[in-house]
Amino acid sequence: MIYESLNTIKEDLTDFLIQLPEEEQAFTVVEDNIAFHDSKGFDNDIVLSVIRVEEEATVKNSHHYKIQGAKTVYQNAPVWVNLYVLFSFVSTNYGLALKNMANVVRFFQSKRMFNASNTPKHNENLPMHFQLNIDLYSPSFDMANQIWGTLGGRQFPFVMYKVRMASLERNQVKEVRPLITSVEGNSNNL
Repeated sequence: MIYESLNTIKEDLTDFLIQLPEEEQAFTVVEDNIAFHDSKGFDNDIVLSVIRVEEEATVKNSHHYKIQGAKTVYQNAPVWVNLYVLFSFVSTNYGLALKNMANVVRFFQSKRMFNASNTPKHNENLPMHFQLNIDLYSPSFDMANQIWGTLGGRQFPFVMYKVRMASLERNQVKEVRPLITSVEGNSNNL
């Protein structure tokens, strides 16, 4: 689900950028590790990199069973994750990189949530109930320095977003039992 979520964001962002004036369309959106910018030869690219994955603890205690007909199906609860996605603007033209950074911020300002109804071209591997909520994430100067130090030391204009509630689930049934329909007992034994 991580790749599919990132790919859906990339495709929607690309569609948005194509609608801009021609002088601002010089950038290509790619999913890749910005740490390899020298060997990949990025130029005039918006590089999407997942730099952190964290579990969403607030929904950790969800149900681990589903009722299907007259059966109760037990399986592990899905893991809900937040992705921290770095949008790096790699270009020899600094002004154009800043314009494209502003365009990305405008895009997410106008579309903060992705789901099946507002993202018709979403990846077919995403479930129909998928929902991604996008929030601007502003790291401190120290954190930004540590991020770029880890990614090779060279810093590009960037913006970071937190993509909330991507669910990861393996469809493995642990147990199937009949549904409890009644409880019988004798109150004299209490």
